[in-house]
Amino acid sequence: MKKVGVWLDKRVAYIYLENDSGTEEMRTVNSKTEEREEILKAYRDRVKQGATEKLSDKKLLESEKNELNLYFTEIVNHFLDADEIVLFGPSLTPERLYKRLEVQNPLLKAKVKDVIKADSMTKNQIRALIKSYYSN
Repeated sequence: MKKVGVWLDKRVAYIYLENDSGTEEMRTVNSKTEEREEILKAYRDRVKQGATEKLSDKKLLESEKNELNLYFTEIVNHFLDADEIVLFGPSLTPERLYKRLEVQNPLLKAKVKDVIKADSMTKNQIRALIKSYYSN
């Protein structure tokens, strides 16, 4: 049985995998949204106020949505063969990933056992949290 725990926010995802043999692996997926935030800040400083600003904000929000979808796809590709999945994170990002699974991969969504709010953690804390979740 392959158990998976994913701690994620908009910047980074840590994917903990445990196989039947007890082999553990921690993978990291970085999002490109942080890089985009810096670009957007500089862009907004140059954009005119008014209707132009509203139009550019709409485009920027759409761009963020597309980047999150690419980020989620990259994350999900790491655990397509999982038997059990738990999602953790400090923001709405784990819930967004769960909703995306609901629409795009209902079979994988059925393997998600829980979506839990969790503060920012180190890799060791994440591993300990996931191991303790599965041991209960």
